[in-house]
Amino acid sequence: MSATDPRNEQREKLVKERDVLEREVTRRAREAAGKVVATRPQVNPELTEECLASVAARAVKCVASASTADPKPATGSRIAEFEAWSADEGTRHVALASHGARAEGAKSAVAEDFPEASAAHLAIDGRLGEQWLVGNPAVLTVTFDKTETIDRVSFHNTKDLLTEGKAQGATPADYEIQVSADGETWRTVASNTGREPWSAAHGIERMRREVTTPEEAKQLAAVSAEIVQLDRALKAVPPLREIWAGKYA
Repeated sequence: MSATDPRNEQREKLVKERDVLEREVTRRAREAAGKVVATRPQVNPELTEECLASVAARAVKCVASASTADPKPATGSRIAEFEAWSADEGTRHVALASHGARAEGAKSAVAEDFPEASAAHLAIDGRLGEQWLVGNPAVLTVTFDKTETIDRVSFHNTKDLLTEGKAQGATPADYEIQVSADGETWRTVASNTGREPWSAAHGIERMRREVTTPEEAKQLAAVSAEIVQLDRALKAVPPLREIWAGKYA
C-alpha cells in the first residue's frame, strides 16, 4: 500500500461529500431559476446602463461576479469605458481621467513590453479603443476629483464601428454598483437584479447565491479547504524510489 493511500481515500471521501452538497444546492437553484421572470433585458456589451436615485459620492465601484463567457468569475472580461454621469443640469461624465478621476482595479494580463496595457485607467480614458482586462478581484474603483452627485452609470465593451476589427472578449454580466462618500464605507445602489440572465447557467448560478444556506456555505468552504490542504500534502510527498530487478538479456 502506498504511503499516500490513506490521504487519497480521505480526499475521495471529501470530494464525494462536496459533490453531494453541490448537487443539492444546484437542484434547488435550477428549480428557483425556472420561476424567475426577468423584468429587464440582458446586459448589452455595447452599452449597459443603470439609472440611480441621485446620490452624492466621492467614489464608485463596479463589482462584477460573472461575465458573458462564464457564470461564475468575471475575471478575463473587458470594460472599454466606464461612465458616471452627474445629476445636475447639463449632465457631465465625472468619471473621466481628463476630469481628474482615478481608476483602480486588478488586470488579468501583463505585457512585459507595455506594462500599462489592459490596465484599469483605460476604462476612464474616454475612448472605446483600448480596454481594461478585468482581473481578480473583478472590481473597478473610480475615485472622482471631488464629491459629485450622480444619477447614472454605464459601461461598454469595445463595440463600435471604429474598433470593429479588435477582439471584443467577454463583458461583465452580473454586477453591483456601489458608492462611497469617503472611499471606505460602501453601499450598493444598483445591480443586475431583474435583468434576464445571459444564459440558463447564469440564471442557475445567480440563484445558487440565493438558495445556499449559511450552514451549507460554511460546510462547502470547510470541505473545500480540507481538499486543498490534502492536495498540498500529497504534492509534497516525494516519489518512491524505483528499483529494477531481474535478468536482462
